[in-house]
Amino acid sequence: MNNKPKIFLIANAHIDSIWQWEEDEGVFTALSTYRSAIKLLDEYDFVFCHNEAYVYEQIEKLDKKLFEDIKKAVKDGKWIIMGGWYIQPDCLLPKGESIARQVLVGKNYFLEKFGVEPKTAVNLDPFGHSRGIVQIIKKCNQTGYLATRPSKMEFEYPDECFNWVGYDGSSVKAYHCSSYSTPLGFAKQLIEKEIQSRKEEDKPFIKLWGVGNHGGGASRKDLKGIEELKKSCEYQLVHSSPDKALLEIPAKGEVASSLNNCNVGCYTSGNKLKSKYLAVERLYYQVEKMATTVAECGGEYPEEQLKSALKDILFSEFHDVLPGTSIKAGEDYGLAILGGAEKKLKDLRTSLTSFLCSGDKVASEGEYPIFVFNDQPRKVKKYVECELCVIPLCGADEESVIHIKDASGKEILSQTTKADSNINMDWRKRIGFYAELEPTSFNRFDVFVTYKNIKPIVDRVALKKDFVFENQKGRLVISKKTGAIKEYTIDGKTYLNENAFSLFAYEDNENPWGHRKVRDEATGKNPKPFKLGAIGVFEGQSAVKVVEDGEIFTTVESLYYYKQTQAVVQYKIYKKDLRVDVKVGVVLANNNIFVKAHLPMINKSVYGGQMFGEEEINCICNEHVAQEYLKIPFEDKALGISMQNNYGVSYDKKTLKLSLLRGTTYCAHPIADRPIVEKNRYLQTMDLGLSEFNFSIFVDEESKIASYQREIGGVYAMQIFPSGEGELKTVRLSLSDQRILLEAFKKAESGAGSIARLFNSTDKEIECEIEFNGKKLKLNFTKYEVKTLEIDQEITESYQMKI
Repeated sequence: MNNKPKIFLIANAHIDSIWQWEEDEGVFTALSTYRSAIKLLDEYDFVFCHNEAYVYEQIEKLDKKLFEDIKKAVKDGKWIIMGGWYIQPDCLLPKGESIARQVLVGKNYFLEKFGVEPKTAVNLDPFGHSRGIVQIIKKCNQTGYLATRPSKMEFEYPDECFNWVGYDGSSVKAYHCSSYSTPLGFAKQLIEKEIQSRKEEDKPFIKLWGVGNHGGGASRKDLKGIEELKKSCEYQLVHSSPDKALLEIPAKGEVASSLNNCNVGCYTSGNKLKSKYLAVERLYYQVEKMATTVAECGGEYPEEQLKSALKDILFSEFHDVLPGTSIKAGEDYGLAILGGAEKKLKDLRTSLTSFLCSGDKVASEGEYPIFVFNDQPRKVKKYVECELCVIPLCGADEESVIHIKDASGKEILSQTTKADSNINMDWRKRIGFYAELEPTSFNRFDVFVTYKNIKPIVDRVALKKDFVFENQKGRLVISKKTGAIKEYTIDGKTYLNENAFSLFAYEDNENPWGHRKVRDEATGKNPKPFKLGAIGVFEGQSAVKVVEDGEIFTTVESLYYYKQTQAVVQYKIYKKDLRVDVKVGVVLANNNIFVKAHLPMINKSVYGGQMFGEEEINCICNEHVAQEYLKIPFEDKALGISMQNNYGVSYDKKTLKLSLLRGTTYCAHPIADRPIVEKNRYLQTMDLGLSEFNFSIFVDEESKIASYQREIGGVYAMQIFPSGEGELKTVRLSLSDQRILLEAFKKAESGAGSIARLFNSTDKEIECEIEFNGKKLKLNFTKYEVKTLEIDQEITESYQMKI
């Protein structure tokens, strides 16, 4: 019996589908790599491992013989399907449901095509890994996780093999490798080097080998070298797979956090693509819920169209696309496929809306019906904005006044605001109103028009003193000197003061990854404030002024500049509850700067939403990821900040900093001590031009911040004139506790009925009842728990995630 410890050699070929090259080159790289692997498997006694269903889809489409050869090699145990996900995505930025789809789409593909189901998730190249992944893979029937980042310099691991604990308390065995590849012909040398570094140890370990990044994999030279090494090695050299290796390697210690912070510039670089991704991701789950409503009402479920859009979104999550580390053509491709997914989804939304709404009663004379879709599983009262056309009175000296009535015929408060169109006539209108919306359905509101004499246009002049709005709810002050929030007080408690949302430019460099030499090194240094004033595209305007004022809200606008870069900050102040929407537009015209919005915050705890969880923003001087919201607890309530267009945030116990833009260079990677880029020539800078960011600040109970920010998100509202040949079709899916979030509502891909995914957004145990068209089920949630429900004749809980 051989008692020598084992080295589990995992032959692989990391293939970046997009990075320093475009997607088509990535496909041809995969083809050549796979052809080479098949030939070598016939010549040598080893196993080849590869993951990513997307890559296998390309092989299946382009070379059917090669695909069949791979299927045979899998059956013979010589080719191992590892990982099992659709691609290797960014593992910090997508929401939890999107990562679940990565796992489940890949899992279903490999089960269908190869009859295998990998137990170890493999994400070798992503720049950090959310703790929320643990619960996801556990409930997708995976038991292990293999990664190479962050490095040991960036993160303190208890051991290379450890138990990784999720937000919900579940755990999987995880393994950290120092590298995922070896240069051509150097596998033997690097294995020997690792053995030498471990000569005091007596335990098994994993060694990933094979030429990577631009594919390649195993080579004859490397295989011969390994065969030679086997004869003299003190270890057992075993050609293996992640699944087999983790069955034998014991875990030591545990990690109860996300695996980050690594390449922290990626949390912000390439914001144009990140912002588009966030918008399309939100759109997908909204349209999917709408499609399921249609199916439950007897309509056709557009399964193939949704799958096509979803795969576009999943590919855009690739770890060199969404983080912003590819060449510009890679960014362009990401924007193109996201644009394609957006077009598919908006076309679907139109047809789904028509099915649900077109049969409702005919509009009476002078009536303009508006239909509003609420994708939340509870009745909500929220502010809604939409646009519509009214009959223009060309040449008349009157203008229209909008009135809105709800389903009961009661007129509700509304305000007309600036439409997207700039044609100066009374035709296109943008209206805002508070709507009481039934859950997971369309709600009808009717617009009526009266007319009044046109008022002369009043010039918007600069504020002569601080802007102050005060009512029984609280007080908001915007400084005329700085254009920033000077005070934000709710129910007698001050939550913001001293120039909140002031803009700063940090010195930065060309590197979109934001590599650091030491763990706590800051990304960006020497911050300089933007100056209040109007230059460039804003020239001739007042720097701080009121641009909208009505019964529902007032909007104050502030203009800034830093060198050639210009910015506008608009504060939309809702008079009823004193929520403030903050819209920041930055016209970037300088490279190597990092733009942040500062919110003074002394010695508070700050938490950020994460992938099926929540985490404290505790990295002094470093960047951190937050999804959807930030939460700052005070004594009895919490300040919430909703984030719609960005992820990056940092906090040094003095100032909370929202990361907006990095004016870096595309795919500029530091190599040793060389300059990052060539000097004295034009190089493209990322995110030049206008980028917009949307935040909301509000106060609520600490446990309700996550659910409140979902409710203030965008809704779909549309002017539709129904036929009157049917009825408004609705279903009712509701949850009794607003802290339980509906992450997904879709038709099941196998079997009848629908799937609902629910998430407890708090660290509390919660009892919640779900009701669907008269069917009810009581559920008990532990902290941050995700539940999957199957809805058919009854509502039943599934202990595995399904789609």
